[in-house]
Amino acid sequence: MRAAVLLACLLLPILAEAADTVRIGTRIVEVGDSAALLRDVAGEPQSRRAARADAERGRRRDGGERWTYRERGRTLDFVVRDGVIVAIERDRR
Repeated sequence: MRAAVLLACLLLPILAEAADTVRIGTRIVEVGDSAALLRDVAGEPQSRRAARADAERGRRRDGGERWTYRERGRTLDFVVRDGVIVAIERDRR
């Protein structure tokens, strides 16, 4: 039982950095949150550029914008479409 609790405690920080969730300071931002919330939490991005459009069921969709933030040696890219975060990508640099 103690081993299971210890394992859960060790895995908890890893789960907080899942592909659709990221911690910025003391706040959590996740896919589905609004772009306004992202700006409130992280401020204005260092760069904004058009995100590549994708195809969904044979229809082209607007790719939205890719907002890039740099924080403590990592790069965070948020894809924002229609005012909503639709993807989060991390890259350590």
